[in-house]
Amino acid sequence: MRSLDASLYTVLNGASTLIALGVTGVHKSVGPEGATLPYVIFDQAAAPISWTLSTFAYTDYFYNVRAVTEGYAGEEKAKQIAEAIQVVLNDSTAVTASPRTVSSIRATQEMSYSERSGNQVFYHAGAQYRIEVV
Repeated sequence: MRSLDASLYTVLNGASTLIALGVTGVHKSVGPEGATLPYVIFDQAAAPISWTLSTFAYTDYFYNVRAVTEGYAGEEKAKQIAEAIQVVLNDSTAVTASPRTVSSIRATQEMSYSERSGNQVFYHAGAQYRIEVV
């Protein structure tokens, strides 16, 4: 849902706690090549739709939201940012999904991992969030 993507971007990009931790930007799916770290990435993982007989009931959107830092030394910074993201998003009333309504948003599972690209190591820390839209 594009309006949900736009709302998540706006809320995360404007979060003063993330800015205070040095987050340089928020990106959908993948950070641009050469982007300054640390940054936040979010992407939709799933969106099962629930029905009551033949009537739409709600959609659970699952989003992965994570901080990306450089190197193993960045692990602690990524985890600090991930904790701040949880504070920003859990039960947020600022996240919207026009024309529908966000009824709840909650972290459902945490994640952390590293990846290598050439000689560079990136560390990711964050959570998967369930966003119920009615």
